[in-house]
Formats: sequence, structure tokens, C-alpha cells
Amino acid sequence: MSSFEYITVLISIVVGLGVTQILTGIADLIKKAHKVVLYWPHVLWILFVLLLLIQDWWLTYELKLFHPWRLPSFLFIMLYPINLFVLAKLLFPNKHKGKVIDLKVFYYKHFRGIFLMLAISSFHFSML
Repeated sequence: MSSFEYITVLISIVVGLGVTQILTGIADLIKKAHKVVLYWPHVLWILFVLLLLIQDWWLTYELKLFHPWRLPSFLFIMLYPINLFVLAKLLFPNKHKGKVIDLKVFYYKHFRGIFLMLAISSFHFSML
């Protein structure tokens, strides 16, 4: 097993967990559709983060050309998928038993954290 294969396994796991968070969150919203008030900007952010996760997985293949694998460079590269995973987790409300889930209220309550994670992601991606 090459260094590239070994390292991309962990990256793929973290990206896969992020995709799982998004897809599970979407499925939960669909399942509770009668209790969900959608807010289209928030739905667009959900889809955008899903696209970023898929793009990160796709671009991971280009790391095969990177040869001097050391722990600091690996940790730096891992920050982006970890950040996207945290962002995917922040985009969905915790379980609300019997309550109406208003995504507009949720969005404005948590938008600072969401945009902070997006800013960190875009800064990190520009550094790669």
C-alpha cells in the first residue's frame, strides 16, 4: 500500500461521514416534512456543502502527485474534510420531538457558526 492510498483512506472516511450527515439530515427533514418549514437559502447551503464534500473527495485523487508526506502536511490537508464534516453537522437541527422545525429560525440562530466554518474552509482551500 502506497502512502497516497494509506492517507486517502482516512480522508475518504471523514468525507464519507460528512456526506452521511447531509444525507441523513435530508432524510430526517423529508420524514418529518409535515413538521418542517423550509427556508430556501438554508436548503441551498445544505446542497452546496454536499457538493463541496463530493468535490473534496474527487480532488483527493490529485494528491497522488504529492510525495513528501509528513505529519504536518497530512494534518493540514485533513483540516478541510474535518471542517466540512463539522459544517455538515451544523446545518441540521438536533432531534426535535413533536416540535415544528423552522429552518429560517434555525438558520438565523446558527448562521454565525455556519459562515465561520465556511470562511475557514474557503481560506484553507485557497492555501492548498
